[in-house]
Amino acid sequence: QTQELQNLLFARVSLSEELTFSSRQEGKNYRIESVGENVNIRFLLNEKLLPLVYELQSEKMLLKAAYSKYFSLDKMILPGEANFLASSPSNEIELKCFYSNISTNTPKKVHFAIPKSYAPIF
Repeated sequence: QTQELQNLLFARVSLSEELTFSSRQEGKNYRIESVGENVNIRFLLNEKLLPLVYELQSEKMLLKAAYSKYFSLDKMILPGEANFLASSPSNEIELKCFYSNISTNTPKKVHFAIPKSYAPIF
């Protein structure tokens, strides 16, 4: 689940092999969508095939992610801004992310100690 959240935060969306998708060009962008019995999935990609919008919608909820201001970092292309919307018939939450001061593959020291009272469970 951590990997799925990271993928959503950094516009690393992928298509499920279990679903059938259709696509069409809209100006310079591309729309890819799957309409299922229980859920609809839509992607809007720009001319460089970077995600602009990702939507997951069912009868009772909507999850929408919109990405913009892409930049390059360590051979990766990342969104500079991401807006997330999650809604249901009774609630709605919106999250706006602005990414800055990002570094990758930087070693971090982690202090880790095993308590003296630890007993292996075998």
